[in-house]
Amino acid sequence: MGAVLAMKVFVCVMALALLAGCQPAIQRLMGVQPGTQVVVPAEALSGPQMRVQIQSRGANAVLSRVAVNRDVETWLAVDNISLSFRQGVLVASRGLGFDLMAADAQNTLDAFAGQGAEVYRRQMRYLTGDNQSTFLTAGCSMVFVGPETVGGQSLQRLEERCQARQNLFTNLFWLDGSGQIVQSRQWVSPQIGYLTASLRQR
Repeated sequence: MGAVLAMKVFVCVMALALLAGCQPAIQRLMGVQPGTQVVVPAEALSGPQMRVQIQSRGANAVLSRVAVNRDVETWLAVDNISLSFRQGVLVASRGLGFDLMAADAQNTLDAFAGQGAEVYRRQMRYLTGDNQSTFLTAGCSMVFVGPETVGGQSLQRLEERCQARQNLFTNLFWLDGSGQIVQSRQWVSPQIGYLTASLRQR
């Protein structure tokens, strides 16, 4: 993604910070000093945006979509933290520390459609302190909870309940009538815990 971003026209971070009102939260998230200049693609200012919260960090920020590779979308914060989602399912994070380097999503997507095994596997890859890959393999099941009204919109709530070694976590997804994930709470790693993400209405 870096090569693609390097070719884009960049603007000062203050433009996006004023638009999103999220600069202090981003600075708290990564310890960026006030006044530090970070840049984001100019076209991202008018494109789709996503609000993300990370409870363990006390962070609340707005990310802009900066890249689409087939069915994977990458979203960027003003300090170059990025999150990648495959059809709304988190598959990678960068810049958080203890990042999710990669994750499979196909079995989760099959479960959304009522296909595949009742209990399925998800594999997540992380980097250790000595820069070695380590994997967590979770056994998961999908539960269709039913419709909920969120922000005045009727959405279908699904719960993905997983166990990976001693880690128990439940990912929550809210889908609209077209099957798009418009809001979610997803587990990143044992050190980070959950993030919540919701698409912003422009």
